[in-house]
Amino acid sequence: AHKFNLFEVYETLLSMSESKKEEALDLQVWLSHVANFAVRLDLIHTLLSHEIPASFRDFASVPAIDQTIQFISDEENYNIAIFVATKFAFDPSRIWETWGIGLINLSEYPEARAKLERAVKTSVPFSDASRQAEIALHAVGTLEKGKMVNVNKIYDSTHKIAQEKSTKPKGWFNRGGGAKGGAKVFRNFSSTQIESEVYNECIYYLKKFAPSNLLAFYFKHKQYQKACLLAIENKSLPYIEYLSKACVQFEKESILVDFFRLELKRDSDDREAILQLWQHAIGVVCGVKRFALAYELQMLAPDQRLMAAVLALRSFKESGSRQDADLWLQNCMDQIVSVSGGEHESFHSLGIDCGDLGVANLLEMRSIVGLQTDVMKFAEKDGTDYKSWDIVGDNDMITFHRRRAAELILLKDGNLAFRIIQEFRLQAAEVYIDAIRHYCKEKKQVGQLIPLVKGLKGTLGDIDWDH
Repeated sequence: AHKFNLFEVYETLLSMSESKKEEALDLQVWLSHVANFAVRLDLIHTLLSHEIPASFRDFASVPAIDQTIQFISDEENYNIAIFVATKFAFDPSRIWETWGIGLINLSEYPEARAKLERAVKTSVPFSDASRQAEIALHAVGTLEKGKMVNVNKIYDSTHKIAQEKSTKPKGWFNRGGGAKGGAKVFRNFSSTQIESEVYNECIYYLKKFAPSNLLAFYFKHKQYQKACLLAIENKSLPYIEYLSKACVQFEKESILVDFFRLELKRDSDDREAILQLWQHAIGVVCGVKRFALAYELQMLAPDQRLMAAVLALRSFKESGSRQDADLWLQNCMDQIVSVSGGEHESFHSLGIDCGDLGVANLLEMRSIVGLQTDVMKFAEKDGTDYKSWDIVGDNDMITFHRRRAAELILLKDGNLAFRIIQEFRLQAAEVYIDAIRHYCKEKKQVGQLIPLVKGLKGTLGDIDWDH
């Protein structure tokens, strides 16, 4: 019935004898060949009895065996596929995994757990955490697919389960089961929704086989408080790092601030650990250049004003509007004046990196921030013009801004321009010449220039003045 070809049996035996004809016809060698042949023959008989077409060619090489196992698995004969894989020392974990995923699609969750746990146990090597996580995430991804849970239409858990089952995709491998039109829809397990059986299954797989991915799952499904509690319970820097970045990514900065505010207010034995996590969170947020959020976190500890001043100044550098720029300059100055003593102590000795800001100590920061505040008065109220009046930093563009600011301000506010020249050691004569040249190019009345520059003579030597 299955076209079992006896000539193929003969050819197989003949090829075995031909390949060994030059060797001594040792009885043990022949017995091993016969045993090998008998195993394959028995295996083929087993497959044929289960109506699975098979021949000796399907087991002639490693690639052929692998392809045969895959074919049997695709036909959903998982037990037979695992049997063949074990017979030839192949890794059966992929088959267990496929079987488990199929059961998930049929909402047979207890059976799916058993099969996926076997997939983890039979994976090679068993201790490979990445393989365990891969299986767990595959299960979670499959569980997440389906109709959105509509809480407004669910009055009790029985109704919910019935609705879940009625919307399940049919068949083992129909994984599309989303919304109409092929759009991919995910269940949204927010705190305002019923925690379904599916949600609990996801938590089970993540906690058991992929705990490092649990926090990401909470964020994906808007379980923000659970994510924060998980990070604190683990007291792990990697968890806090992910939590901080996720709050930035999902624009939930306030959750991170409120959470640490509550934790820092608590009087507990693990306060030192909480402080370490809080400081790490600030460092992570600074790493992604969200200095405004870092400032808010820093202000939870009011005794560290100096660091708050540095973060406020960095927030000024990243501000998106003139109003924000003015606000952060004011915040920075407020923090500076709150610091008592240590004006000349270098930031480097305090472990604060401010090289890119062009400030070396508190006294220098106060001077430059005050200068920047006065310079900003000449920037336009709207638009991005204020960016070109930024004189805080240590790079070529900032050097150009300083020179430009001094030239434009010189004939409007000589004292402020001279402060800029003195603070940043600009070439006064060159600044004066360029400012006067710019004034003349605008074809203003030259007669008005004389009283404007009359007060500048005392700031230059005779040679520079002649120049």
